[in-house]
Amino acid sequence: MDTIKCKYHFRKYKVAQGHPFLVVIIRETKDENGKTLLSGFNLTHSVTYVLSRPNKFIRIDNPNPNDDADCFLNTDMVKDKPIGKFSKPIPNWELSEDDIKQIDAILLEKYNIR
Repeated sequence: MDTIKCKYHFRKYKVAQGHPFLVVIIRETKDENGKTLLSGFNLTHSVTYVLSRPNKFIRIDNPNPNDDADCFLNTDMVKDKPIGKFSKPIPNWELSEDDIKQIDAILLEKYNIR
């Protein structure tokens, strides 16, 4: 795998009606046919959806610099999806340092990924 500047970046996930998706770069792999696969977490603004499954979400600072709506990350990882199901990386979206620590802890505790 090439050198990674940043562990995380954001893309739109076409399967989830274009919802933003936090890509966990550390989980980028290639399948037996050499196709790139991505893993990560879906994001949502829907407080109603989050309240229906409160143990599955954490609140994060909205990574979109042009949006101040509440943002939640689904802690159930979507694993090994073909890169064609995603948009190109979204420029200027960033995680806060506190959110990075929180997501790193989830990766370690729930998925044993460092």
